Amino acid sequence: VNFKKEHVFTRFNNPANFAPFTKYLQESTINFLDLGAPDNSYLLEDFIMPIQEDDMVVFPSTLNHEVVEQGPTKEPRITISTNIKIK
Repeated sequence: VNFKKEHVFTRFNNPANFAPFTKYLQESTINFLDLGAPDNSYLLEDFIMPIQEDDMVVFPSTLNHEVVEQGPTKEPRITISTNIKIK
């Protein structure tokens, strides 16, 4: 759980990463892709989810994730993150 009063940048690291990967993409195919389409989001290095208060996002542990810096507000920003292990 993170409590940030100043709304600063927070990067998370999952030490239980069991399937890291490297992706290679031919440069000539980039012009043919609509990088704004959700179906192509796996090709992006960064992807911003349009979230609202009380949203819960579940994603693979191999993805880097972070809470970006936001402008000042009167309310503290509360972020809860966890790892789920399925046995």
